[in-house]
Amino acid sequence: MCGITGIVSFNDQQIDQIALIRMRDSLSHRGPDDSGVYANDKRTVAFGHRRLSIIDLSERGHQPMSGENGNLWIVFNGEIYNFLELRKELKSLGHSFSSSSDTEVIINAYSEWGEQCFEKLSGMFAFSIYDKQKNLLFLVRDHAGIKPLYYSITKDRLVFSSEVRALKSFESSWDEFDDWRIYFLTFGHIPEPYTTLKDVFMLPKGSFMRLDTTSGKFSVSEFTELKYSEKISDESEAIQLVRDTFTKAVERHLISDAPIGVFLSGGIDSSLIALLAHKFQGDNLRTLSVVFNEKEYSEDYYQNIVRDRLSSRHKSYLVTENDFLDNLDDIFESILSQWTSHLLTGSILISLRSARRKRV
Repeated sequence: MCGITGIVSFNDQQIDQIALIRMRDSLSHRGPDDSGVYANDKRTVAFGHRRLSIIDLSERGHQPMSGENGNLWIVFNGEIYNFLELRKELKSLGHSFSSSSDTEVIINAYSEWGEQCFEKLSGMFAFSIYDKQKNLLFLVRDHAGIKPLYYSITKDRLVFSSEVRALKSFESSWDEFDDWRIYFLTFGHIPEPYTTLKDVFMLPKGSFMRLDTTSGKFSVSEFTELKYSEKISDESEAIQLVRDTFTKAVERHLISDAPIGVFLSGGIDSSLIALLAHKFQGDNLRTLSVVFNEKEYSEDYYQNIVRDRLSSRHKSYLVTENDFLDNLDDIFESILSQWTSHLLTGSILISLRSARRKRV
């Protein structure tokens, strides 16, 4: 998980680098390993990045990253599962690489195929590419919408980020979206594309924004659409297809230059993932579980059933009531972002803080 931010000014007013860095560093929890910024010569386009190093742990994987001729720049959050295949194809077409990162594969893919490259990517991703030569900027979000990407665009500027909190840190007085409470109480969440902030939207999944960085004109288009055209009536065929697809998906998720771990909750999903991951990782696999003193909530019984079948490096973490109360502020900051100042969650927060004081 990484954090990306960016600002584009349409009126030739230079971007405030302090505001950009403030946005970037509000996402430090997403990327503790490295950070970077980029601004074009006029300082009308700027990127910020916080990095969690997964593929190519060296400085060559630093972001924002430029392309082969310096005319393309990218900030990227996510993972491209088929980057090795694309890298091989791009090398055969004459492209060179200075890193082993999937980030560089994206930028070379754009150099070769333009915006048609987005549909070639298999993975979970949110990224922005700035094409200096064409005065174009793209925001792109994966087909399943796994990675978040928020933006706000006015006649003067575009601001985007991996989290709403970064836009709030860009402008602390940002107005609320009037109806967010209604949506939250109706659906139990705020449905896309809306957020708690006025005129801040989630980029639709499987879509990209194409922005002229000079005029501010933009469009949002789909680059992919999930289609279901086959009907399977044979049970054994269906089971085999699910098994093969699931196994391949787990294998692709294990591509990493950093140690790989699996959260083993004791549920069906995590148990299957851990067992399949062990098939590829063997003794190198790391698994972790969370357990509780309250036996009616703890799932260590089911975790141990799976753990006993693995030769992984396993750790169990005991989470107590004190851990929850001691980290309450961070929990609300992470989950609720700016909501903690509002009535709906404010009353909950006051009650829990009261409980913490009584404990002390």
